[in-house]
This record gives sequence, structure tokens and C-alpha cells, in this order.
Amino acid sequence: MAYILGAYQNPDIKQQTIDLLNNLSTTPGVGGGVSIISGSYTPSIGTETGAGSLPAGKNSVSILNQGAANGTVMGQQLLPGTAVTFAAPLNGTLGAIAFNATGTSFLITYITPL
Repeated sequence: MAYILGAYQNPDIKQQTIDLLNNLSTTPGVGGGVSIISGSYTPSIGTETGAGSLPAGKNSVSILNQGAANGTVMGQQLLPGTAVTFAAPLNGTLGAIAFNATGTSFLITYITPL
């Protein structure tokens, strides 16, 4: 960490970064889990073999085409063995994500805030 922080020329930025890292390592419920954002999140996993849509409000979504045929995600082709991942900005959520796994199989994982 000292090497990375040594690259900063502005001492205020360096100190703010050190303070942030110290806060993350000493604040209960922060820094040791899945996210640096406090709160509760629900992970989910499922397989889809048809057309559908994930509703808005997810923090992150990953879609793997585990089948033998092409599928689509948001109108874009997803080849077999290919995955796509979406992550919301800090404290944000994603919009709805349409997919079509007709003739193939998508493994979909996502995280939703409670």
C-alpha cells in the first residue's frame, strides 16, 4: 500500500486515502464483507431457457450462456461459453435487463439490496 500511496503528489489526497482505508478496516460491518456499503444484500442464482427480463433494482448481474446455441442480452448476441456482467455504481442499482435464452441455457446470478 505504501508504494501506491507514495505515487500521490498531493498530500491531502494521500491522507484522505489513508483515512478511508483505516475507517474501512475498523468500522464494524464495513470492509470485511462483500461490499464496502453498509446494508443487506440477497444473492440469487438460476437457470433460464426462454425469453425474459430481470427487473430493475439489482446491484450486479452476471449472465453466462452455458448452452450450445447463441442467445441475446439487451439485444446483443451472447455466444455459447460467453458471460456478461453488469455492476451498478456505488449506492446505485441497475435498470431492467432483457434476455432471450430460447434454444440455449443461461446461468444468471445477481445481487439485490434488501
